[in-house]
Amino acid sequence: MNSKWIIFSSVLIIWMGIAVINPLMGPIARSMGLTEIQAGWLISIPAIMSIVGSLYLGRKSDILGRKKILLLGMTGFTITMLFFGVLVQMGLSNSTYIGIGMIFLLLLLTRLIQGFFAGAIPSTGQAYMADITTGKERLSAMALIGSANGLGFVLGPMLGALTAGFHFATPFYVSAFLTAGVTIWLWISLPNQKPINNLGEKENIVKPILFSKVWLPLVCSLLLTMALSMVQVTSGFYIQDILHLSIKDATRYLTIFITIAGLSVVFTQILIVKRFRWSPATLISIGLPIVFLGFFLLSITHQILSFSIAFLLIGIGTGMALPGSMSAASLMVDQTQQGKIAGMITAGNATGVVIAPLLGTYLYQFSPQSPYYTCIILLIGASLLIWTVGRRKLNLLSS
Repeated sequence: MNSKWIIFSSVLIIWMGIAVINPLMGPIARSMGLTEIQAGWLISIPAIMSIVGSLYLGRKSDILGRKKILLLGMTGFTITMLFFGVLVQMGLSNSTYIGIGMIFLLLLLTRLIQGFFAGAIPSTGQAYMADITTGKERLSAMALIGSANGLGFVLGPMLGALTAGFHFATPFYVSAFLTAGVTIWLWISLPNQKPINNLGEKENIVKPILFSKVWLPLVCSLLLTMALSMVQVTSGFYIQDILHLSIKDATRYLTIFITIAGLSVVFTQILIVKRFRWSPATLISIGLPIVFLGFFLLSITHQILSFSIAFLLIGIGTGMALPGSMSAASLMVDQTQQGKIAGMITAGNATGVVIAPLLGTYLYQFSPQSPYYTCIILLIGASLLIWTVGRRKLNLLSS
């Protein structure tokens, strides 16, 4: 049991670290004099490299052992996060000795390396869970990994918003400190699970997953992740421009809004998802329209109270739809395929994190509302899929 929670904490803290920059990149970019497109690249680059790191280091864990690769990934992520904080502090300082162009290149390089190391944790963590579990226990373990992915994606921005009031570099120092703590825990307490060398028999047992069977929840998860990434990367710009605030005031209100969204996700998980135990189909079909309403309100509002309600709705809907889509995908495959479906979910979400920041920051140059109109279209598309194609397909899971 202790090993599972170490792996859960490792995956959670990595996803939090990846996502912590999202709501802060707007104010940081404006303060440094960077463009919206440059801000988008700083968010998308680690997601791109996490896919590369996941494939390469995940395979290396079969040879070198799971624990060694987990320690390598966690240590590399901690160092690069600390260095990123230093670079942000330098970029915001008037006494910096290097130009902002060089600062941006170093930030980009740091995020690139960081994403590579980060990719090792979800894939190797899933493999470790598969090594130590069987049957129904494995299904539960993979669900734990999935919840760490979703929770980290929400709590990361919340951590950034809550700690940025001290200094814009503070969230990255805090993230590095937390990751270092989990790394030490992993090093001391996680058993050195031997990799499975006899893969021939295992590969004969594990059947390939047909995309035609699982595409619906994966597409819904991707579209929702894209919408969330887009609002996270553009909300800092949007709040400042729509409410006509200074960077300091915009950051303060951003902290409030992101905290509202993050807490609503957590309480939705506790009060609705776990208590009522609705089917994945119910969670998705109710959650997506609630997220849609949040984005619609966000696109038309010019008042602080309306912003708060919009982020509340986005959080509540996300707290239902994201775990619903992950659970649906997991239930559509058998127990021997849980590792593979978890990898497909992670890769799909990472793809959304790559595309959305670049697309959102590009659209923002046309009008501040353009990214949110795009999110509304994505959510309408996902909802229509669930209400039409998915009604029979997902309802079968609960029958």
